[in-house]
This record gives sequence, structure tokens and C-alpha cells, in this order.
Amino acid sequence: MIAITQDIERVIIENFLKAKESITIVMAWFTNSDIIEALIKAKRYSNIEVNILVDDNEINNKYFTGKHKDKLKSTGIEIKSQTIRNFNHNKFSVIDNNRIITGSYNYSKKANKNLENIVVFDDINIASYYK
Repeated sequence: MIAITQDIERVIIENFLKAKESITIVMAWFTNSDIIEALIKAKRYSNIEVNILVDDNEINNKYFTGKHKDKLKSTGIEIKSQTIRNFNHNKFSVIDNNRIITGSYNYSKKANKNLENIVVFDDINIASYYK
């Protein structure tokens, strides 16, 4: 297990670009264009399965689904909005049904200015739980 507090965006992108089979993302706020472009690149070049669940909130509606939805969907990336009444405060990704990235970091540019953290680890049982 690796705990990371700096260059989080870079670490996430590197892990996404190494994916061989799938990436599943559950995120409260997802507005980071660089991470979105990395997902599109991973999907185009490796034809992996990519699924994203984001909270149905004003920020995501304006800056994620509103701005990037068509581009992501045309690439074959599945996007769902959590529409249940409770706020989705989860922040995690599962890569290739084994690697987990989780922590306080939302996939937003604003998160790069905050004191954030992620942990990256491989555990098929925990990955199964998250999925």
C-alpha cells in the first residue's frame, strides 16, 4: 500500500493509462479535464471498460456531464449519475478488478490546491467489495 500526498493527479493518470481491462470510478465531484482526457486515451488505445458514477450535483452537471458527457459517451465510456437523495461522498477507483485508489481527493482541479491524500493498493477482495 502506498500513501500519496503530492502529485496525486499524476499518480491517478499513470494508473489509468496502465489499465489492461477496466476502470470503475465513483466520485463526488469529477471536473478535472486532464483525468478525463486520460480516461478517453485509455479507452481508445486499450479498449478497456470504463464506468463512472458521479453524484448528481450542480458542479458535476455543469462541469462534468454538461461539458464532457458527449465526448466520453462517444468513446464508449459509461456514465451514471447517482440520483438517490443521499449525497455521494465516495472517492475511489478500481482498476483491473484489483487495484484500488481511494482517499480524500476528488477528481477536480480544485483538489490540486487542497491538502489531499490517496492510497493505492492491490487487493482483489477489497476491489470486489468496492465494485
